[in-house]
Amino acid sequence: MPELSILVPHYNTPAATRALNVALRRITEHTQRDYELMVTAHTEREFYAYNSMAARAEGDWLVLTCSDMFFAPGWDGWLDAELDPNCALLMTVVEPGMNAPVAEQAICGNFGTTPETFNRAGFEAFAASAPVAFETFGWGFPLIVERTRFLALGGFPPEYIHENVADLEFMRAWERAGYHQRRVPHYCYHLQQWTKTGALR
Repeated sequence: MPELSILVPHYNTPAATRALNVALRRITEHTQRDYELMVTAHTEREFYAYNSMAARAEGDWLVLTCSDMFFAPGWDGWLDAELDPNCALLMTVVEPGMNAPVAEQAICGNFGTTPETFNRAGFEAFAASAPVAFETFGWGFPLIVERTRFLALGGFPPEYIHENVADLEFMRAWERAGYHQRRVPHYCYHLQQWTKTGALR
């Protein structure tokens, strides 16, 4: 049984596929632990895809990420000290933004705005400097969570149309169940919603 199940919903568009190819290379190059990789194409809300993949996953831990998120080297190197079934780990996101990152929990750093212009060396140097991981409650991707607890809570609530609302409601349900969350200095680079539109929103 793999330790990690890495779940990647995929918008089946040319722009999304270009980003997905980079994202998958980053995962395979920079994941040292035993893992399975699940990619599901979807045209509706990506939380349906997360829930479906989680139900079929075999890993002890779910790593929920996106096809426009590029992992830094060593992202899984700290997990021995941090994995706790009662704790959801929220990775630290770096975004190009315009004047500020989209999510208040993200760190602003422009290392490219498309898969082709992604500045790998610049981002890796930035991630190696270990900027502060903000502890603000909220947006939580990539998310590392124990699989059986995720499933016991029903995954992401399907009744919410807006994906960020479903994300927040899951985190609130997680805390109501007596669990906690922690934002950790494992880094990924987020192209924001480039994969949906082919451009920064």
